[in-house]
Amino acid sequence: MVEKIKTKFSNALLLGGRIFHMRYCAHILNLVVRDGLKVISDGIEKIMDSACFWIASSRRIEVFENAANQLKIKYAKKLVLDCPTRWNSTYFVLSVALMYKDVFVRAKHYEPQYKCLSDESDWQLATIMVEHLKPFCKLTEFFSGTKYPTANVVFPMICKVRETMNGWLNSCYNETQVMARDDNSLDHSFDIFGGDEEFELYKSQAVSSINKSELERYLEEQVENNSPNFDILSWWKGNKGKYSILAKVARYILAIPAYMVVSESAFSVGGGIPDEEIYATIDEEEPLASI
Repeated sequence: MVEKIKTKFSNALLLGGRIFHMRYCAHILNLVVRDGLKVISDGIEKIMDSACFWIASSRRIEVFENAANQLKIKYAKKLVLDCPTRWNSTYFVLSVALMYKDVFVRAKHYEPQYKCLSDESDWQLATIMVEHLKPFCKLTEFFSGTKYPTANVVFPMICKVRETMNGWLNSCYNETQVMARDDNSLDHSFDIFGGDEEFELYKSQAVSSINKSELERYLEEQVENNSPNFDILSWWKGNKGKYSILAKVARYILAIPAYMVVSESAFSVGGGIPDEEIYATIDEEEPLASI
């Protein structure tokens, strides 16, 4: 469908439609995380099976909750099932299961059919995996935001993901090292709203100049502080008089979302199949603006 649109409206599209359709960032993150989960599936299998076992019936749920009460552990968050097509469900299963690590041991005394109790190495790996998956989960949610532009944050965020995965090569866990799959090593933590050493270095080296082109003056402009409260739309609105041409470019670029699905679907690794009725309702004579 995209190819048909590009063919019909190639003269009206920017750069002849070469950048009209690109994979959205949430999908790219899905592919990265999905490949990583394949590596660790065996290591966390018992924990996933344990969670499934204890929510299989109301009686088992009651037994598990009673075991938690005996240990004076508040059973606030319920155990959840893993969904193969939604990678973030693996993160939630592990994070909740870790809260009840001791409860699984106690509950085993009341249920002889429970045969998938995890050992300490399984729990250690689960702890590491939750730490690794959490920023990916937060980043996917961030990319799926609808009340702020996302095109301007894609590149720096993906760079942080890259550096973080390089740092996994230093892990003492073989599964984590295999997930990184690279020959280079960097020790770098992943904080999607922090860790901007490179940005601060560039800021300190930036110099101002006059009698330059609009682009040169913009690139040598004193750099703004990079903080969650920075509103890039307001900045361009206030500086469009100084950078009239670049402001128009920014208007086009910042309108491009880093996602194309709702946040709940952004975690899905299942393939969407378009309904044939959708194609039947598209009128080829519709103008580009309506599309």
